[in-house]
Amino acid sequence: MAVIRDPEVDFIKVATSHEAHLPIIEAATRAGKHIFCEKPMAMNDVEGYKIIDLVQKSGVKFCVDLNRRMAPALQALRTRFLKQMAKPEHNPWRNFPDVI
Repeated sequence: MAVIRDPEVDFIKVATSHEAHLPIIEAATRAGKHIFCEKPMAMNDVEGYKIIDLVQKSGVKFCVDLNRRMAPALQALRTRFLKQMAKPEHNPWRNFPDVI
């Protein structure tokens, strides 16, 4: 909270465990600090709506980090998923006991 109270700080990055996001965001909005929050923004929809309300009333800029969506591995997974959805292939689970 000392960082949030510091007048030299105008931007807060929330990169804590998920249950700590809301109290930090509450304090930051009260202090007029802009916020960059790691996802998930909230633990449930009630917290999410509270955060949206706090941000809108305070007028601070707020961003939730969703950068993993563009990671090459996730893009490849998305491509494979869309291919499977377009033309489903049966793919049974396999067991390779000699590999384990």
